[in-house]
Amino acid sequence: MTLQRRTVLTSVVALGVIVLMTIVLLVQFSRTVSANASINDQLSPAADFSAALTLAQANASLALADATLLSRGDSVQDYRTSVGQATTLLKQIDDAIVDDEASLSALVVTARATQTAWVDAVGTPIVTALDAGRRTKAMKLTGSAASKEAYSAMTTASRDLSHAINMRRDESVHSASGFATILGIILVLISAIITAMVAYFVFGMQRWVLTPLMHIRHDLKRAANEPDHRTPVRAAGPPELMAVAKDAEQLRRGLVKEIDEATAARQALMQDAPLAAAMRDELAAPEVPPVEGVAIAGATMASEGVIAGDWWEAVPRPDGSIALVIADVSGHDPVAGVTALRVRGIIRAALLTGESLSTAIDKASVSMTHPGHFVTAVILEIAPHQHTLSWCNAGHLPAVLVRADGSQHLCESTGPLVSSLGGYWSTRMMPYTDGDVVVGFTDGLVEVEVKPDDHWDESELANFIVGLDPGIRQRPDEVIQLLLAHVRHRATSWNRDDVTVIAASRNA
Repeated sequence: MTLQRRTVLTSVVALGVIVLMTIVLLVQFSRTVSANASINDQLSPAADFSAALTLAQANASLALADATLLSRGDSVQDYRTSVGQATTLLKQIDDAIVDDEASLSALVVTARATQTAWVDAVGTPIVTALDAGRRTKAMKLTGSAASKEAYSAMTTASRDLSHAINMRRDESVHSASGFATILGIILVLISAIITAMVAYFVFGMQRWVLTPLMHIRHDLKRAANEPDHRTPVRAAGPPELMAVAKDAEQLRRGLVKEIDEATAARQALMQDAPLAAAMRDELAAPEVPPVEGVAIAGATMASEGVIAGDWWEAVPRPDGSIALVIADVSGHDPVAGVTALRVRGIIRAALLTGESLSTAIDKASVSMTHPGHFVTAVILEIAPHQHTLSWCNAGHLPAVLVRADGSQHLCESTGPLVSSLGGYWSTRMMPYTDGDVVVGFTDGLVEVEVKPDDHWDESELANFIVGLDPGIRQRPDEVIQLLLAHVRHRATSWNRDDVTVIAASRNA
């Protein structure tokens, strides 16, 4: 995952959590405000009215008892006043309760009904008897079981109403007080999230930015301080830093190439410079002709001066196929260069005219008249439309074919090396399909000195190519650069022999 995506994802997650907590906070705040409004505007007044209701009903009962037992004349008026207050309080309670408080409204109805029943069954008959001078009847009515039952029902209903209102108010108070707790929890969580984000940022910077940068800096420093600058710059960290490391490695390769060419040019001054330059230009691989579905690349580095005994080229065939030739002439001096020119011209002419691969090798062998010189060569013929790879190997190291699935095959020798002794060479064929890559090389690439505990040969080279990403294997120039950098890094000595590498990949 890229550093940018990590940053965006972390920010989105943190923002989402904070927004969610903010929503919870706003919802709870709204509930708290609603609860406070309910307490202040409805439940507290209703609780006060319900307490006054109970007192008014008790006063009405006491006034009625005083009027009956003590014959106090003003007690009847006190009774009527208290009943009127109780009726008014019931209306005020009913008005204070909102519509969604159905249970409280039902209790108000019950309290009003029981009060009306007590007034009708007890209060009014007693007052009527007292007004008629029938004090004894009034006393009987006051002490009757029906009177006590009606009074008990009225006071019970009033107490139930008062209790329910107080309970509802306590719930609202608890809800309002819970907001402070929730607010504290949310603030703690937000602080924890911010702390975690800071820790994540510090950890991420250290792991994904600073540490990879230190590795890249270390590789760059080693590559700069080494005499031959062979240490590759390893790609590390997120894709952005990996791209920087790849660019630095590309720059290192370019500088190493320029240094090698400059060194070779200085060494060439000890040879016949004009002749060496002409022979070098002649041995240089010509431009690779375009072949549909096949990508080709190659590289040659001379060990002494600028004239190499190795050479490679791509030759178009009359039937539309392409022949890749890689050869190694014994020796590294100008004589080897002359031999390479002669053998190359013969093989190229034979391939251009449609001769078979083995015939081209045979004609080159006829030209080898000096017993002290020999040539190893391998010709790889790629037929894109037939999806085949044919080869003729004259005592050369086997080319490596790596298929798309990672399996590997070797283009083994099919005859002796090219010399004045002559010989017989055969041609072999195998499938060559999409995703396959074939790599040919000279012995200068595998016969390098490595550390005593290290091992490097053709099989290790093949394993290295298999280990490359399939996408990279489809870019021959990248395969060659990575292979040269890898060998140069492992070698304790470099540039002791000519090195030539050629690679061709089959694309869809």
